[in-house]
Amino acid sequence: MSWLGGRTSLGELLRLRAPLGGQVDDLRADAAGSAPGRTAALITARVEQLVAGEGSLASFGPLTPAEQVVVDITDQFLLDAHGIDDGLMASL
Repeated sequence: MSWLGGRTSLGELLRLRAPLGGQVDDLRADAAGSAPGRTAALITARVEQLVAGEGSLASFGPLTPAEQVVVDITDQFLLDAHGIDDGLMASL
């Protein structure tokens, strides 16, 4: 289920919510360019899960503590990017 109340593709949702689309694209670009290992894929999967209601993190298996912090930062970024504080970043 997506924010629109039905099954909506991530691309369609981001077109409808243009400002969010730009932020998500920025997050993906940053992750793809700087994230080690499976972190970029984890961020992409979490974005799709939160925004479009599709996918799951189950295929990643147990997350390391650092990966869980990445998921927490991704969640906060999508909810309110200004809520990413020094404490959250320090936990990374």
